[in-house]
Amino acid sequence: VGLSGYAEADGRMLSPGSYAVTAAYSGDNSFEASTGSYSLTVTKAAITLALAANGTSYKDEPVTFTFALSTQSAGAAPAGTVTLMNGSVAVAKTPVTGTAGLHSALASAAATIVTSSLPAGALQLTAVYSGDVNYAGATSNAIAFQGKPAFTIAGGSMSLPGEHATG
Repeated sequence: VGLSGYAEADGRMLSPGSYAVTAAYSGDNSFEASTGSYSLTVTKAAITLALAANGTSYKDEPVTFTFALSTQSAGAAPAGTVTLMNGSVAVAKTPVTGTAGLHSALASAAATIVTSSLPAGALQLTAVYSGDVNYAGATSNAIAFQGKPAFTIAGGSMSLPGEHATG
């Protein structure tokens, strides 16, 4: 206990969970000995997840999707995975690369998916972060994206070399 009458912990960051905190004062010539306890619950830190793409439609080139995870934590680096979703269907998945908070910088993470394997038609894409032991899961903003055009054959006849004609 300092001159102000308050005690301080050693400053370690606690992992999410429930803790029983107990303090004991042995007393002195002016004050009697006393003890006290407190139940403390540490919850997972929130993540903000942003999704961006290098275009709004598939143009016969791989599409790059970038994911930025930001926190208000000066603690551990976020870990886990980000899944690119079209509605409730997973399109691709990748691990995040996290950076721990240090001094005035907050913990963050990033990931990138480069893919040509997108469904045909109009897509509504989101990213879903899995969460980890320190950070809660999160869902990104949605972006509209035009996938590969649907393949169609319209009427007429077709002839392949060495094959019979159809029509």
